[in-house]
Amino acid sequence: MGKYDKIIKESLNQMIVPLARRIGINLEKAEKIKDKIQQTVEREPDFLGKTFTEDNKPYISYIEFQSANELGMEMRVLFNAIFIERVHNLEVRAVVFYFGEEPLTMPDFLKRDYLYYKFEVYDMRDFTAQSFLESSIPEEILLAIFGNFGEQSPEEIVESIVLRLRKVVKSKIKFKKFIYQLRVYSGLRKLLKIVNKTLLDMPINYDIDFSEDILFKRGEEFGIEKGIEKGIEKGIEKGIEFGVEKEKKLMTEKLLQQTDWTVEYIAAFVEVPELYVRNIKEGLIIEGKL
Repeated sequence: MGKYDKIIKESLNQMIVPLARRIGINLEKAEKIKDKIQQTVEREPDFLGKTFTEDNKPYISYIEFQSANELGMEMRVLFNAIFIERVHNLEVRAVVFYFGEEPLTMPDFLKRDYLYYKFEVYDMRDFTAQSFLESSIPEEILLAIFGNFGEQSPEEIVESIVLRLRKVVKSKIKFKKFIYQLRVYSGLRKLLKIVNKTLLDMPINYDIDFSEDILFKRGEEFGIEKGIEKGIEKGIEKGIEFGVEKEKKLMTEKLLQQTDWTVEYIAAFVEVPELYVRNIKEGLIIEGKL
């Protein structure tokens, strides 16, 4: 699983309900299934829950999140769906949400001479950014960064997201958290540089010291493909002197101090072991900085 897949999965509880609602699945009263099926399947499903139709007929919602086109995804979905249905003896509705930058190429079916299986694949661009911006739920507003911008520029969408969050989020601490979340999500669409610039240009106090913020120093998506080399090419002068390891340490400290992200979440984002994050966290607590 890639770094951003882990980050999306960590945010699952925040985004799954509004996303599922858009395709006619009501998860507000769903009974989440906690069965571990990793011994049988390659990867545990991102979401598995017993849900109900409008006439109260039960079925299983099996949902996957993808930040990249995965070769053979249709085989994995079919295998998991068959196994899940066999275990729970209920019909399975399989859904894949795609958040990636590249055009969606994963098929939504598997066809053989002796078999035809159909499931659902949604590119987040199938939904307009504006439709997310109309929401009053912060987690749903953030999803606008993945939506179809239409004729609006990325800068206009980012500004609309921030202004909408400012309107519906009353707590400064929570507002700051959602701004960090926006910047993380923007990495999936290679928009972090635009997001940072737009945030700096807007007359809003985010309570973030951008001059000392690693996400800003990088200027490009942290750790995506070309990583630091790409950042250096773009002239990120201050970030170079720290060195890779020191930057990771500083980033981990900042995220621990300035967000409520879990150890697993931070480890996935910075690309370090969870033990590394725990050790830094303990050090900050001992020093009275956390």
